[in-house]
Amino acid sequence: MKILCFGASHVAAIKAGFEIISSQEKLPIIDFFGISSRFLNEVQIVDDCLKLSKYAAENYRFTGNTNSDNFISLTTYDTIIFAHESNLLCPQYLYKKNNLYENIKPQLISKGCLQQVLDRYSPAKLTSQTFSHFNDLREGKIDLAPLSHYQWINQLFKLFQKKIYFIGRPLPSEKFYPKIYCSSPNSIKIYKSNNQRIREIAKETVAKNSIIKFILPPEYLLTECGFRTQHKYMRNSLSSRGQLHDANNAQIMDLTHGNDLYGSVMAKEILDQLID
Repeated sequence: MKILCFGASHVAAIKAGFEIISSQEKLPIIDFFGISSRFLNEVQIVDDCLKLSKYAAENYRFTGNTNSDNFISLTTYDTIIFAHESNLLCPQYLYKKNNLYENIKPQLISKGCLQQVLDRYSPAKLTSQTFSHFNDLREGKIDLAPLSHYQWINQLFKLFQKKIYFIGRPLPSEKFYPKIYCSSPNSIKIYKSNNQRIREIAKETVAKNSIIKFILPPEYLLTECGFRTQHKYMRNSLSSRGQLHDANNAQIMDLTHGNDLYGSVMAKEILDQLID
């Protein structure tokens, strides 16, 4: 099996995680492609290849072999791990607010309704959506990708059906706007119930070999609410862009990007799903 882990700057944490566990067990062949999300639209998909613009070619990291900085073939890969965009547990898709400072109180959501929400990445859904309410996805002060990213993802997912495992980016640190979502005992109970249904849906995509299969972070990585990451897995975070020399930038990264410890946990989770 030959695997490509593809995504934005948080690919670096997954790469570091695989390097940690490679000393403990034999791994399949894994290549890593990471590029800053602001350059993702500078990457086109042409005849099963990634075609990079001049700007993208100057800003990507790739561990595989290529004869050109502008073209990377995807035909040799059996599986693509897509480490970009928000994963299924992100609360901004589930719990709306009226203003930034309101303490959001959740409600129970049926599995059927959750399935509709989580289908947003399916090729059919991405093709049919008008995105008239796209800004509604920006709840919870999380910097989601622009509409053009969704259109690009649609093309990727349609070309590589049943080869894609979607892990998304790390859920933000517990220190990232911690007071937006209500943390009362009753709210925590509702969050957990909804999250458990989401996890059931994700497991079903793997078991049924769906067009897109979802891998979620293990529960022990997260805080009690289930959609924030414990800060020890984010501190001293990694980026595919290389070392961050700006201290302020590094502190911001630590709220939204994983470190090598996070990467090792996710690497094991990915391998477990692929081997099963």
